[in-house]
Amino acid sequence: KTLQALWNEYEFGIGTNKPAKHFTASERGKCRYTYHRRKVVWDQIADMVRRGWDAADACNKLYDVYGHHSSVTSIINQIRNDSRNGGHPSLHNAII
Repeated sequence: KTLQALWNEYEFGIGTNKPAKHFTASERGKCRYTYHRRKVVWDQIADMVRRGWDAADACNKLYDVYGHHSSVTSIINQIRNDSRNGGHPSLHNAII
């Protein structure tokens, strides 16, 4: 998986599956662990998109901050750790 693939899963769905952003509470509950783990990335990218970033550029910025060779799992763990301390400063003040 890549961050771009995770974002596409959230926005558009994979294959014939509906987008994760349209999941109901019961659908989120069926895959609660996976959904919860990925949600930190979705929230971070969505925040950057709201601030004017293109989704692809937001994903690339996350790779810049957390490492291009890091796994998606590693990036998720780092975002979770950073969020406990108010977020990564490079992302909080990131300007387009």
